[in-house]
Amino acid sequence: MLFHPSIRLCLGFPRKFLNIPFKSISTALAFFNPSQPSDDELYTTSTSSLSTTPTFGFTHNNNNTKTSVVVQILNSLTSEPKIAISFFAQLKEHGYAHGASTYASFIRILCYWGLDRKLDALFSELIVGPSNDQHPGFEISDLFETLAAEGLQADERLLRAYNALVKSYVNIGMFDEAIDVLFQTKRRGFVPHICTFNFLMNRLIEHGKTDMAVAIYKQLKRLGLSPNDYTYAILIKALCRKGDLEEAVHVFQEMEEAGVTPRDFAYTTYIEGLCTHQCSDLGYQVLQAWKGADAPINVFAYVAVIRGFCDEMKLDEAERVFLDMQKQGVVPDAECYGALIHGYCKSCNLLKALALHNDMVSKGIKSNCVIVSWILQCVCNMGMPSEALSLFEEVKGSGIFLDKVSYNIVVDALCKQGKMEEAMQLLEDMKGKHMDLDIVHYTTLIKGYCFLGKVVDALNLFKEMKKKGIKPDIIVYNVLAAGFSRNGLASKALDLLEYMEAQGLKPNSVTNNMIIEGLCKGGKVEESEEFLRSLEDKSVDNYSAMVNGYCEANCTNKAYKLFVRLSKQGILIKKSSCFKLLSNLCLEGVCDRALVVLETMLTLNVEPRKIMYSKVLAALCRAGDMKKAQWFFDVVVARGLSPDLISYTMMIHGYCKINCLQEALDLFHDMKKRGIKPDCISYTVLLDAREIKEGKADASTVWTEMGDKDIRPDVICYTVLIDRHCKTGNLRDAVALFDEMIDRGLEPDTVTYTALLSGYCNIGDVERAVELFNEMSSKGILTDTRTISILQHGIMKAKKLHIKKGKRYKKSQETAILEITTGKNDKGLKLYDPGYLNTAPDRSSICYIDGDEGILRYRGYPIEEMAESSTFLEVAYLLMFGNLPSENQLADWEFAIAQHSAVPQGILDVIHAMPHDAHPMGVLVSAMSALSVFHPDANPALRGQDLYRSKQVRDKQIARILGKVPTITAAAYLRLAGRPPVLPSSNLSYSENFLYMLDSLSNRSYKPNPRLARVLDILSILHAEHEMNCSTAAARHLASSGVDVYTALAGAVGALYGPLHGGANEAVLKMLNEIGTVDNIPEFIEGVKNRKRKMSGFGHRVYKNYDPRAKVIRKLAEEVFSIVGRDPLIEVAVALEKAALSDEYFVKRKLYPNVDFYSGFNIQGNGISNGVLPCFICNPMNGWHSIRFLDILSLFPHLTDLGDNSGLYWGMAAALYVTQRTDGNPRQTGLVRCLFQMPPGGSCRGLGFRLNLGFISRTTKNKSPKKLQG
Repeated sequence: MLFHPSIRLCLGFPRKFLNIPFKSISTALAFFNPSQPSDDELYTTSTSSLSTTPTFGFTHNNNNTKTSVVVQILNSLTSEPKIAISFFAQLKEHGYAHGASTYASFIRILCYWGLDRKLDALFSELIVGPSNDQHPGFEISDLFETLAAEGLQADERLLRAYNALVKSYVNIGMFDEAIDVLFQTKRRGFVPHICTFNFLMNRLIEHGKTDMAVAIYKQLKRLGLSPNDYTYAILIKALCRKGDLEEAVHVFQEMEEAGVTPRDFAYTTYIEGLCTHQCSDLGYQVLQAWKGADAPINVFAYVAVIRGFCDEMKLDEAERVFLDMQKQGVVPDAECYGALIHGYCKSCNLLKALALHNDMVSKGIKSNCVIVSWILQCVCNMGMPSEALSLFEEVKGSGIFLDKVSYNIVVDALCKQGKMEEAMQLLEDMKGKHMDLDIVHYTTLIKGYCFLGKVVDALNLFKEMKKKGIKPDIIVYNVLAAGFSRNGLASKALDLLEYMEAQGLKPNSVTNNMIIEGLCKGGKVEESEEFLRSLEDKSVDNYSAMVNGYCEANCTNKAYKLFVRLSKQGILIKKSSCFKLLSNLCLEGVCDRALVVLETMLTLNVEPRKIMYSKVLAALCRAGDMKKAQWFFDVVVARGLSPDLISYTMMIHGYCKINCLQEALDLFHDMKKRGIKPDCISYTVLLDAREIKEGKADASTVWTEMGDKDIRPDVICYTVLIDRHCKTGNLRDAVALFDEMIDRGLEPDTVTYTALLSGYCNIGDVERAVELFNEMSSKGILTDTRTISILQHGIMKAKKLHIKKGKRYKKSQETAILEITTGKNDKGLKLYDPGYLNTAPDRSSICYIDGDEGILRYRGYPIEEMAESSTFLEVAYLLMFGNLPSENQLADWEFAIAQHSAVPQGILDVIHAMPHDAHPMGVLVSAMSALSVFHPDANPALRGQDLYRSKQVRDKQIARILGKVPTITAAAYLRLAGRPPVLPSSNLSYSENFLYMLDSLSNRSYKPNPRLARVLDILSILHAEHEMNCSTAAARHLASSGVDVYTALAGAVGALYGPLHGGANEAVLKMLNEIGTVDNIPEFIEGVKNRKRKMSGFGHRVYKNYDPRAKVIRKLAEEVFSIVGRDPLIEVAVALEKAALSDEYFVKRKLYPNVDFYSGFNIQGNGISNGVLPCFICNPMNGWHSIRFLDILSLFPHLTDLGDNSGLYWGMAAALYVTQRTDGNPRQTGLVRCLFQMPPGGSCRGLGFRLNLGFISRTTKNKSPKKLQG
């Protein structure tokens, strides 16, 4: 580039150099400061002569000379803005400090050429300062004085400079300085452009300074400026934000007077203002009126109305507007679709949201990350995290950009599932897309770890975040505090508060509330109370949190007392806390106290929510106190609250339950008079009334009215009618209704089948009843104890079964049985049964054993199929709930158990306190019993009164035990090995996790051998259930006293410790070691025959054939040996088995290898020492015993006496194993073969006698179910 000649003149170049071309500006700068060398050859050759030329002068400290020269150069470059910009910038780079004069000259060039962006950047730099902290040595006012001195008084260029300065101040948020500059212009003889005022006003509104914006508007009119249409629109926006909607209307009038025509922005702004202030109906009316007057209404006005209706949750109105705009020819865009989709997502109407999204995409409107985030959040809120992840992957594959918010939603979903590894992987994927983790992502991960009880991992993540320069905010600390508290770490939570304050963050009310509630959730109620007392300034929120905590910990009595104490002081806790307390009181049936809560709220001028009234009414009706319920119902109506359909239905149901049909009918008619239309549930409640069911009242009127009103009955309604007909002996009509509901596409459930089955049994048609029972099983409909009990009673009634006096055998397992009578004075039969060998204390559909045939089935499934195709947790689900889980059910089950895998630190301390050489089973007994102290909600002596009655409480304990037992077992083993306990991993299977804790040495990246993990999984399956064995009976004995679960299970572990039970596999290995070699087997066999030696692992009290589990385990041993090498003792074991099975002594006594004979090889092959073998078996069995005895007690709470090693099987004989289903349906397809579900001609042990069944039902195997004819 040629250097401009004027620059050369000003630099004092000799004339002979004026026409010499310089290669770059850097060469000219070298002339400006010769101390810096140049790469220009001409300069190199001439440097000696030029450096001594006095005209340069720049090597001296003559700043004034420099400034004047630079100003002259810049002035000469007015017509060359690019060169001027480059020259100005490079002077700064070379260390030259520009003054007010040089800046003024440069600004004049920028203004002349209208380079507004350059001006904005220049002023922003002057205001804030450059990045190198070299602030100019002058004020902004000095700069403008210089500009004015150069003749730019009312010049357009000076006006442009002022406008740029104002915008720069505004962009930085320095509004006061911007306003000062704006109104100084009047003194200089000119007024800024109206656009500058518009810019300032709009930014003020965005920052919530609406009053200042209105004041600016008034000032600009005083300056003589004429507002334009955009100015008026901004003013309307400010007034709407303030809520001054009437004044906004006056602005339109002012525009009309000024002759300014409003544009679409003004109309949209006003409509949006109405909708923002919950006046969406009025906003839509205004839109329609303006649209009718041909006002310029655009799509944004419709978006404002749709968004307003959605915010008010008036989704039907929002949809109507959406359809109307299309009729008016207005094409909806992505923002319009997004507003309605957001509304549906907020109301959890996912189907409509997805349908609308599909419609949008089908019309060629591209979706975006905001809309996708709303849908993802909706899916997560509806409890479908797996589906959210699938949707996320699908959208990501479609090419739609997903931002940090979208990623965080899915990460949060994964964290709530306990899938922390997957969450971390997803964030790594996000970082690969050049999106860094921010504080929100870290907070989500920390919350996830806290939720799983992994507070150490959460704390490590907290430290990592700080190392990366992300400063934790109050939310992060609150999440950590809640995590510590919820996991019972009260001292850690308090330490965190002190650390917060040291970091300059003061804990707020939310922090304290989280600690209060968290400690209660973690079972630390006393610590929570102490923390509340320690707070100097207790707020209503703190007391509300305490009430919430009490309710969470089932200390409703304490919560109520605190509520009453506060109300006497005139303090009322938050409405949400009142509702929680009210719900707990109603759930516990303490209706009088619930009424006190409502009355207190009214006394303190707080109107309870409608749902609170409904809760109390429901509790009164449930308690059968209809006199008080009616009084309460009348009081609510008198207060002006109109009763709804639900309230009426509850009252009608309450009257029907106490056999007051007339009162129920009166309420039913009163409901219709009020214009409330009854639904199917209301009619069903009436049909279920006792008088109607027993035929004392006519049901035809109700049934006919349902038909007239076109109310289609559902399954429950049909079931009620079928039950009524069966009870009144009208089986023909019952069957006709059964067929009718199937024709209508309704699937009968267990209750429907049971009602009809009962009808057949009542008339003695047991064959048809059993056929119906088989049909249930073929359809995968689970039977319950009531169904089986009815069928049993019907069969025994039909066959008139009599049990005669049994035989007496000397020294035999059978015992003397007296004749069983059923006379009214019969006081029951007492049996003398040593060892309980013939006593069945319960009936169960869980496990079936045929010892003579060597058969073991879980819920009808052969143990061989279970071992081959299922996982342990899948089998656990089957045993617990009666059917194999679907994919989603299994995922939820695994998560529920993994969630409880962490154990309290106190338990680990108990284990650590044991002697280093203590047997792990002894350690395990102590640790199990200690759990009762840490979980008082499972202790009937403390707060767990509902443990043996509430399914929800029982299920929680089962998941907790199954989750914690492997962790405790591993810790007990590691104590023996002298190693510290290892925390469980969140991304491994149940058995893999157990191996990980044993072998990882705290290496988080360690992965157990999957084949060995599978071996352990199969072993767990084989040991999962075996009727009422010794350890299960022990747990049952203890539980019969009402003791807590953990103490009962500690007893079960103690029973399992014995060498004749769980310790038998250890005894087998000791025996084989004593034999030593194959050559010693004949001598050992003779010793056994002579009763000098004992053979472990052979024979079973139940199995008189080869134990089916032993066959599986023998194959497993070969699998283990292929991985870890062959154990020499296996040859001894195989030879011993062969010798025993070929010896008449053992064959005659039916002594076959049992489950313990080969199991020790498999466990030992996994690196687990001999002394810990029963400890491993305890891992699966201990958890499952809990399910067994809890299940028994829940079904038969009156049985609080003895248990033994056999039970009466009462379930499915054979079930076909179906591979994993994803449709959510059960996988069981069992076929019933007889009442007691055993092979034809089989016998049932139990009740002190043997019963040969003479009745065998027909099956529906390989046939499609047929309708039953009356």
